[in-house]
This record gives sequence, C-alpha cells and structure tokens, in this order.
Amino acid sequence: MPNGVAILTGQTGPGATVTALQLSNVSEMNFDFRHSILKVVHGVPDKTFELSLTGVTGVVDSIASGVHTVTVT
Repeated sequence: MPNGVAILTGQTGPGATVTALQLSNVSEMNFDFRHSILKVVHGVPDKTFELSLTGVTGVVDSIASGVHTVTVT
C-alpha cells in the first residue's frame, strides 16, 4: 500500500512553528487528544514528528490513487 504525505502548519514547541512543512512516506498519524499532540510517523527508517494541536483549526484528508494527503492547519 502506498504511503501518504502530510502538510503541516502549527506549533512544534515553545516559540517554534512550521508552515506548510511537507513530510513524505507517512505511514501513521496518531492524535493524542489528552496531550494535544499529533504524532506523524514518516520516512525510511521511521521518524516521528510532533505537532501541537493547540491552534489547529482544520484537518483535511484527500485521497488520490490510493495515496492520502493530510493537511493540518
């Protein structure tokens, strides 16, 4: 099954943000609502990127040819 793409905009830590950061080879996305964090597993080998859900106003999952593109803003 093809891996997806994540396009992320938001806070990554105190005073740190990303804007339209694109991660490829995304195999997992985990929403941790208790801690208000989105964990994105991507790359080869697997790496984890964390994005704060604080201030996020939308999550969109588009599927084309079986490949998911998830946009978080």
